[in-house]
Amino acid sequence: MSSKTDDKGTGIPERLYDSSAGKTYKLMRFFGKGGFAKCYEIVDVATNEVYAGKIVPKKLLMKRNQKEKMTQEITVHSSISHPNIVKFHGFFEDNYNDGNETYMTSTDYCESLEKKMKLLSYFKRYMTEHLAKAGAKNVNRETDQLSRMPHLHSWFRTTCAVAMHLTNGTVQFNFTDHMKIILCPRMSAVTYMDKEKNFRTYRFSTIIQHGCSKDLYQKIRYAQEKLNKMLEKIFF
Repeated sequence: MSSKTDDKGTGIPERLYDSSAGKTYKLMRFFGKGGFAKCYEIVDVATNEVYAGKIVPKKLLMKRNQKEKMTQEITVHSSISHPNIVKFHGFFEDNYNDGNETYMTSTDYCESLEKKMKLLSYFKRYMTEHLAKAGAKNVNRETDQLSRMPHLHSWFRTTCAVAMHLTNGTVQFNFTDHMKIILCPRMSAVTYMDKEKNFRTYRFSTIIQHGCSKDLYQKIRYAQEKLNKMLEKIFF
């Protein structure tokens, strides 16, 4: 079976521990996914035996009927014995994804978040350097909340851009063609960086009245579509 590209940020640790059998498995290739589970190649680190592991997030098993469905599936698979059907080896659950929230800090976090924390650290340095330069010519009152250096609140990646939501409400899109737009709801304006790294800021009212370049229009429309989808997931 050929491997496929898995979604990033799955939250599945690279090593899975079966406490009932005292075995540790290493997460390898991603095979595919179904309605609520993902299938990976997993390897017993002690014996190097290879298995296909079907992994189900516990957040999808919070309701009673969902747990019953999972139990029935295990019962059916374990009862099947046929030379042309994949044999059921066993099952186990970890102690991490039990449906309870776990709070971590930037200095105290689990090993599975190592890559994400490095990425957040990179974004923090990037935003600090570039926003400080961009705002060097602006004079703000120290008592003004907006004068405080914003930091990254959340981010997501699309096929064309990386979107970063800052704590002051600003949203920045870094596109793969090296263009950028910064949407500021408080100022009702957009800052646009073209391929030549020229920065220009336009108020939305000015764009509505006089229009804008084709490149900027396409970037704003793309950002609007992605933000609308993000808001739909949050509120609906």
